[in-house]
Amino acid sequence: MTQFERRALRARQQRLDRAIEVLKHHPQFPATQVHILESTKVAMAALTETEKQMGTAARLEAVLRLLDMRARDYVELVTSMESQEAFMIVLGELGRQAWKEYTGFHIEMLQPAAGDTQYQTIQCRLSDWIGEGYKRLVPISGAASHIGGHDAGSPQRGVTSSEPADHHPRLDVRDGAQPTTVDIAVITIREDEYEAVLNRLTEPELMKCTHRSYVIGTVSSRTGRPYQVALLRSVEQGPNAGQDAARDIIEDLDPQWLGLVGIAGALPDKDFCLGDVVVATRLHDFSVSAFIEDTEPEFANQGGPMKKEIQDLIALLPALRKELGDWNLETNIGLPVPKIDLRSDRFYGPEQWKRRVKDALRARFGPKAVRQRPIVTARPVASSGSLIKDTEIVEGWRKTARDVAAVEMELAGVYAAARRMVKEYPVLAVRGISDIVGFKRDVAWTTYACNTAASLFVALLHSLPSGTLNPSRQTQLVSGTNNNPTEAPSVPPADRPRVAFREWGRIPDDHSVPIRAGQAGFSLANDGGAAYEVTVEGFVIRASVTARGETISRIAGHGDAFALVWLEGFSPLAIATAKWDLLGAMRDAAGQSTGLYGGPDYSIDVSVTYRNADGSWWFRSMSRLTYIRSQDRLALGPTTHNLHGHTKEAIIAPQHEPNAPTPPTATLEFGWGTGLCQASWPSRTRRRQYQLPPNTSALTCAIGMQPALSI
Repeated sequence: MTQFERRALRARQQRLDRAIEVLKHHPQFPATQVHILESTKVAMAALTETEKQMGTAARLEAVLRLLDMRARDYVELVTSMESQEAFMIVLGELGRQAWKEYTGFHIEMLQPAAGDTQYQTIQCRLSDWIGEGYKRLVPISGAASHIGGHDAGSPQRGVTSSEPADHHPRLDVRDGAQPTTVDIAVITIREDEYEAVLNRLTEPELMKCTHRSYVIGTVSSRTGRPYQVALLRSVEQGPNAGQDAARDIIEDLDPQWLGLVGIAGALPDKDFCLGDVVVATRLHDFSVSAFIEDTEPEFANQGGPMKKEIQDLIALLPALRKELGDWNLETNIGLPVPKIDLRSDRFYGPEQWKRRVKDALRARFGPKAVRQRPIVTARPVASSGSLIKDTEIVEGWRKTARDVAAVEMELAGVYAAARRMVKEYPVLAVRGISDIVGFKRDVAWTTYACNTAASLFVALLHSLPSGTLNPSRQTQLVSGTNNNPTEAPSVPPADRPRVAFREWGRIPDDHSVPIRAGQAGFSLANDGGAAYEVTVEGFVIRASVTARGETISRIAGHGDAFALVWLEGFSPLAIATAKWDLLGAMRDAAGQSTGLYGGPDYSIDVSVTYRNADGSWWFRSMSRLTYIRSQDRLALGPTTHNLHGHTKEAIIAPQHEPNAPTPPTATLEFGWGTGLCQASWPSRTRRRQYQLPPNTSALTCAIGMQPALSI
């Protein structure tokens, strides 16, 4: 087991421990544990000889019965969103246990193959139980009693069947509940494609419709009101499956756009390579072909350009690079760049093709490579019902479509379903490059490409120009009124989130990002409701040296989190450890401002922005980060929570220069070397000034460990 695998195992165990601690608050937790243990013993003793044989269909049925029995007991402990989240973590462990009971091996030792139907059966059962947990949080009285198609007074708890009920929570406008309008519906095929998008959605919820079940989540927009995103996985591959999925989405949800996010293979090109992302400008559909004896294969080039809205967005990609932000950073992709093996036995095809592939790979990964991160490019994409890793077939396609850059299997079906008589739905196809035709790459590139595509897709949604895709505004329809949207309140609700800076330090062991030398950042604490899109804003340390912070999708109510912060412009040698050395950068800035010895401490403003669950309020909390010379350490002052508004733009605060004076009410002066602490109103000296917090009547000033003076 590698060091990273050990850390991942420890982090998973810590998440499970925290989930169990949450469920322990339910008074029935001890009885639940006893019942599970006793029921498991009885069920295991009753297994037939066929059910004891690993890997058989009978064994799978027995494992599913055990899974249902355990999940049915745990779901009774769900009484709040916090306990539902804990239940979902426990379900994940139950799924891992079910795989081990079915195969006889831990999932790390025997990983399921792509499309493994037995593994998918287990995962589908887990999804059903997740929906069952959410149903227990749905009100049964009033307008909400019709959610999910249940009559008022129908019991939502106490399900006694061995499998979850058929209905999942859904929002039905016709019955007066809050409407759910989907802005873009995303189709994925592989499980890793699905998970890459799912992990980047905020507030994911399960919704069952007439034709399919979806996960509905949000992605932030420029306007501050998030986009509603529906996510669907088609378990079958190819254009027929893609067309079927797109048709069901249109009939169930009628989204503004359709999205297709996942992986594709690429033709060798020096401009883009493995891990990069291709956004489709045009479809070349080669699903229709002719294979006649003694003649070369013939292909009909069908398809066409993407709809005008997509073409307009694609044309803006170069102008949107700044708005797209750091989508291609390792911290946002979530995975390091996989290894590349350029040995000669990894290449296939004619010699001329091999040379093209080698040139493309060396341009990206060779010693003279000019970039370290993935890029996004807009190119035509070919689609068919076949997995293409044959150079001759690709060369045949290029005879009628010289501009083909990537190949995949579902876009042709989605494109066909989107073209209807009364309306043509725009299709945004985002494909991460996992293969190069003519090269046998490491399997790790598949997962990496899934995550680069998902990261770019979410960043692209966030940066869409105003008016490109209008984010849905959901309003509560109240019985007995004219159903006009309620005016936005001027004061945030009492349960608003309050994210505060706690301290600066090294990355904790259970952080989800792979550990790198010296990674560091801020520990954040939320003393309020759940906070979403929590972003440590960039700040200037001194001229040419800035710090950038990551975005955390969610911090639970009264929870905490760790946000990575890295430096730009501090180390000319780009040494990895210097990239995270905020203490060194502050020390250096303090020395350049007043000299290495003596002088005041060095301070800068830091801030964090975030929103509430429905995006109706945005907040900015601010603190003062100080380098204390005498102790050579960083300290954070109190966090203020005064800035809020209905859009992110409304909470932009003026940035203070490092050590810029602020209007003082009362200030404290420290006498260097004397240990004196005195108040002035205001100070006219050049010594460091500290502003008293509002409404403060007493403050103790400490020198070292001894109180020097109380004011």
